[in-house]
Amino acid sequence: MSVKNIQALCVPSADWPSMPCVGPQEEKINLEKWRQAWDGYYQYKGEDWMEMEKAEMDAAIINGTLAEWQGLSEANYNVWYYYWINGKAPNPSGISLEEGFDTSIPNETLFMWIVIVSVIIAIGAAAVLVVRKSTRFKIKS
Repeated sequence: MSVKNIQALCVPSADWPSMPCVGPQEEKINLEKWRQAWDGYYQYKGEDWMEMEKAEMDAAIINGTLAEWQGLSEANYNVWYYYWINGKAPNPSGISLEEGFDTSIPNETLFMWIVIVSVIIAIGAAAVLVVRKSTRFKIKS
């Protein structure tokens, strides 16, 4: 399953009521932002429960039954998904993170850096003009 071009309605999750949802989109989801959104699942379930489920998942990976384990419950799928997007579980379909996600800098971060650099350049240009004007009108003694 690719996360590119999702066209779905958000269905409430019995396993995680505040599960993040994506609607129709043209671009890939930014992986880092998606990981941050899914960090809430780990917090919601708790470390003990997540580690217990990861041990079950790891056994399914070793036994070659990961796809079947995923299908046993929504919770199993969510556990696998959380670890997959964090690079700690394989995808039984063979899809890599790079295929399903945009791993570039988020647009908001890029925009922020462009604004910061622009402001710095503007301040620098203004300072140069002030220095030039002040040296041009210096009174000679």
